[in-house]
Amino acid sequence: MNWIAEHRLSGLLTAYPLGVGSYDDAVARGLFRPSRDHHGTPAHIGQFSPGRTEHVHVVDGEIA
Repeated sequence: MNWIAEHRLSGLLTAYPLGVGSYDDAVARGLFRPSRDHHGTPAHIGQFSPGRTEHVHVVDGEIA
């Protein structure tokens, strides 16, 4: 947050796990259950965005 404030950045700051993909993390934590044939394919994993992520909105370097 100090670096964000220093550069007065704006946007959405999202926490993602380190060392594991978002898809694998969501499946392991029971937040997503593969239910269709294309789930788990490279195309699906590459576009996967977990719906329940910890995040904050930042405007001009400050949490909005």
